[in-house]
Amino acid sequence: MSTSPGQSETRTNPIRAIRQYPLLIIAFMVGFAILGAAIASTWPSVYEATAGLVVEDARTSQLFGDTRAADPRRYVADQVAILQSRVVAEGANEAAAESDPPQSISTYAFLTDASFSYSDDTNFVTISFTASKPAIAQGGANALAASYEGIVAGRLDSDAQTAIDELDEAIDEVVVNIATLQEEIEALGINNGGSAQTDEELAEIVRELSEIRSVDSADAPEETKAIAERLAAELNARQLVADVESRLPATAFLLRQQEDALGLLSELTLRRSQVEVDARLAGNGVAVFSPAGPGKLQGVSTRTAVVLSIVLGALVGGGIAYWLSQRRRRFEDRFEPQAVLGVPMLAGIPASSSAWQRSVSGALRFIDSKDDDDATPSDMLPVISAPTSAAAEAFRVLVGALQYQLTESGVMPAGTTGTAGDSSPGAVVAVSSPASNEGKTFVASNLAVAAARVGLRVLLVDGDFGAQQTSVLFSDSGQAGIDVGLTELVRRLADLQDVIVTVDVGDDLHLDLLGRGHVEIPAADLFGSQALADTFGRLAEAYDLVILDTPPLLEVAYANTAVQQVDSVLAVVAHRSRVEKLEELRYRLELIGVPMLGYVYTSIPARRQTQVRAGRSDDVLGTAGTGSDEESAKTT
Repeated sequence: MSTSPGQSETRTNPIRAIRQYPLLIIAFMVGFAILGAAIASTWPSVYEATAGLVVEDARTSQLFGDTRAADPRRYVADQVAILQSRVVAEGANEAAAESDPPQSISTYAFLTDASFSYSDDTNFVTISFTASKPAIAQGGANALAASYEGIVAGRLDSDAQTAIDELDEAIDEVVVNIATLQEEIEALGINNGGSAQTDEELAEIVRELSEIRSVDSADAPEETKAIAERLAAELNARQLVADVESRLPATAFLLRQQEDALGLLSELTLRRSQVEVDARLAGNGVAVFSPAGPGKLQGVSTRTAVVLSIVLGALVGGGIAYWLSQRRRRFEDRFEPQAVLGVPMLAGIPASSSAWQRSVSGALRFIDSKDDDDATPSDMLPVISAPTSAAAEAFRVLVGALQYQLTESGVMPAGTTGTAGDSSPGAVVAVSSPASNEGKTFVASNLAVAAARVGLRVLLVDGDFGAQQTSVLFSDSGQAGIDVGLTELVRRLADLQDVIVTVDVGDDLHLDLLGRGHVEIPAADLFGSQALADTFGRLAEAYDLVILDTPPLLEVAYANTAVQQVDSVLAVVAHRSRVEKLEELRYRLELIGVPMLGYVYTSIPARRQTQVRAGRSDDVLGTAGTGSDEESAKTT
């Protein structure tokens, strides 16, 4: 159903739900706070300490000449795997025992209570360790880092020592090889003694040849020439042999081998020195170590648990309150019922500090108890007792709006004045509400008085046989006694003038009141009879406005029958009444086929009060009077 501008939806928002069920929400908050404190006090405390390592690949140093860098992501993942190994856990156990002060942390704890994380973009590895005490958590994280550092450093030292040992073995082999070559070369020098003899023979031959050549060749005999030629030939041969022997490959090969061995020895010696230097510079595989501080408490503290529990309790309580408010929605604004009923609000009756305005239900209860010193029957009739009050003005507005609605719907002829010569039939209107204590009798009584005070011929029928509060109200107000009523009129045991009670409303104006009567007849049978319909027809011809005060429509069965005898219904809706009840009232009236003229919203809470300007003396808002009249000079 659509709503016009200015109207608000009937769906409850969370703020209204909180206001509607504050104790429920507070109860949930307190209950959750107690539960949270109990859980936090019994839950074991867990502390976590975190250390950081920046690992580096020592293989990227000059050790063994290996300058190839491994994949950083793979390397870091490998180091995390090493940290998770049992070897590191056992080393951490030893490191924790040797720390100051010593700490006893089992290898199993290092395997189960430690966690590691790293990033693919950096070589930073985080070591986390949890324990029941902050000092143990700190010691465990640092012990893991120390164990890893020691294992990596030991592995690097072992690799460097292995390389040095291998170089020493190679150097020893080269030294032995050089010594062997030297012996072979010296051996070859001893065997060359024949060459020395040959050299001496060659020198002798040269000398002889020189002597022979010193002789004049012309004088030399032929034999001498032959000898010289032989010696020259032998010299040439000897020189050729010496030249060939001087180029023998054995000696040259040995010398080259010795020279190569000496070069290798120098290279191995230099490499050994480099390995020692690299081993000292390679570090321990950890570029930066950030030690862990004292462990931090994980989870929440008792105070935080209580705060979170209170918030959770508020949310749960608010959710349940909202759910309940949706199931039990209540009206919070005077225009909200229009969205449900589809008819306009004809008047809003404010609440104030007066007894009859405190609450409709409270104002009605004094009729039964008779012991409320602050409330009197006349307080239920502000149109008479407080004509200048805001409530009295609201009922005067209601009369005008009701006349307009009746005229627009064709039930009441236009220009009805209430004069005796007006023969047009009047309107029969039932004042009804979904449930008790919503102000139905209060509205019907004051509406009748206000209508009579504007000159209409009004008959107020007390159709609520189970309560008869209307009859009691006017009877206790001192207006008149009630002996016979509707039952006698319907059974034709009395005439109209014999069953009505005339109530003076001031200024020589009056209204007529028709009570139940004393004939024993079931209410359902009475209101469902054709005789009652005929009676209402006669009453409509005698009055301009017949107001029927019916029982609550949803609580009394015969109320549904009673409203079928009227022209239209005026619904009464109390502030903060249940929405679903009004929805059911609309459904009932639609099912019965009785139209609604509008609704009256009762017990409107005061939003602000404005003092009436001094000097005004109109009939509606005068400033004269004392007591409640002075208080009613303020409008809501």
